[in-house]
Amino acid sequence: MAQPGHATTPFTPGRDTEPVSARQAAPRRLPVLLVVAGCIAVAAAFAISGNGAPPAPSTGGAVAAIPTVAEPDAVSTSWYCAEGTGAPGGRADETILIANEGADDARAVVTVMPGGQNGSESRRVGVPRGAQVRVPVSSVVQTAEHPDESGMIVGPGVVVEVFGGQSVVEHEIDGEADTAVGPCARQAGRDWYFAAGTTERGAEQNAALFNPFPDDAIVDLTFATDAGFLAPADLQAVVVPRHTRVTVPIANFVRRQAQVGVHVHVRTGRIVAEQSLVFTAENETRRGLTLSLGAPSPESSWSLPGMMPGDGASHVVLVANFDTSATEVEITPRFEDQSTARPQAVPVGGRSVGVFDVAAFAGSGTPVGVDVRTTRPPSAVVVEELAWWGPPAAGTGSATMLASPLGASAWTFSVGRPTPEAEGTISVVNPGSRRAKVTLQAYAPGGSDAPSDVDELTVPAGRQGRFDLGAAGVQPDQVVLVRSSVPVVAGRRILGPPGASLALGVAGP
Repeated sequence: MAQPGHATTPFTPGRDTEPVSARQAAPRRLPVLLVVAGCIAVAAAFAISGNGAPPAPSTGGAVAAIPTVAEPDAVSTSWYCAEGTGAPGGRADETILIANEGADDARAVVTVMPGGQNGSESRRVGVPRGAQVRVPVSSVVQTAEHPDESGMIVGPGVVVEVFGGQSVVEHEIDGEADTAVGPCARQAGRDWYFAAGTTERGAEQNAALFNPFPDDAIVDLTFATDAGFLAPADLQAVVVPRHTRVTVPIANFVRRQAQVGVHVHVRTGRIVAEQSLVFTAENETRRGLTLSLGAPSPESSWSLPGMMPGDGASHVVLVANFDTSATEVEITPRFEDQSTARPQAVPVGGRSVGVFDVAAFAGSGTPVGVDVRTTRPPSAVVVEELAWWGPPAAGTGSATMLASPLGASAWTFSVGRPTPEAEGTISVVNPGSRRAKVTLQAYAPGGSDAPSDVDELTVPAGRQGRFDLGAAGVQPDQVVLVRSSVPVVAGRRILGPPGASLALGVAGP
């Protein structure tokens, strides 16, 4: 594995840093002088109109719904990591995790944008095929968070550009004696939604808004809460400066609400939004740190794998309705050992958050996944899980996981479990009508030419299955893959000495 070395020039993403395929990059051998001149004129016209912000991407497709592995012919892939801190002992010490499941070795440029007057710093790393590379943000540049004059917190955002290979980028944040791991975003957007928020006593809810582009973005934040719809004046027309991450401490503006759904809408520009929750000693029921990447849009159907109720464990499903009209959702359990179970209807008021306790399905501690769908078309919602663990569970901590609005036949995890002592499981929900043959694969420690099959299971239609990574012999430095004969949804649970974490995998292209 190549050792990191400092880049000679910092990487600066332009107005459009989405992946470009080899076909798109190929030169066209045509007389193009007049065409080039015309293009320059058009580009100039766009540059002087408006504020020069990048256009909003399409909201369709898997890349918009959830992060996906790059196409095999992609020349480069950009990933955006919003939440995390870049100085030792910070609120949420951040480490970037880069995995390469491509056919060749890859190289990556990790760029940290501290914001304010500080310039970006970059580091180049090699990523061998099948390998996992860890890059602490503080090893690129040490930069502490600081408040700005509006009461927001300015801190580092990270861009990772991977050249060659099919890349997956996740990041890990550490704080409050807990660890959270989740995928970074493949693209910026105009809207981001979160369902699992709270500003109850002892809870710190933070919305991390990262603008990696060369023009300022202007953002509005609104909330669906127990008290109804809230749009604090101080959180309208919030400026997210160029090359800067701004963290909004939501409890300073929305006080003492048990459920807080968040909608981040960008008036101009594009951003990436992530949310973290910190539960301190003042909280009566929860401890730890969570991490979630936002959803780019509400949907009518979602799937959540891998809830495992038991002693010391609690799981709730949050359903956020950002529409003015009330709706109803149907929550259907997906068990490992039962083929049928009655769905339950949950009403969700307009601009509010419905709560469903998974213990209503799994009082005996049976592992369960759920499908959530609206029963009143064309209504759409956002679905997220909030879980927490305490004694006598194997670990202590809290975690959130956004549900998936679609299935995929391939899922990748840059890491299965961060330490040998941690329990690591990958749960697979099959929401379809056909039986799924699912294979767990892993690359050799340090990378290899091809992954090896380490376990296999069959998941009947409408059921859930589970892989125990420890029992399968998967080590912390192995890249893990799930391959299925039909589309499924795969999620990872980590529980043990490092804390607790939940996250979906990165879907195949």
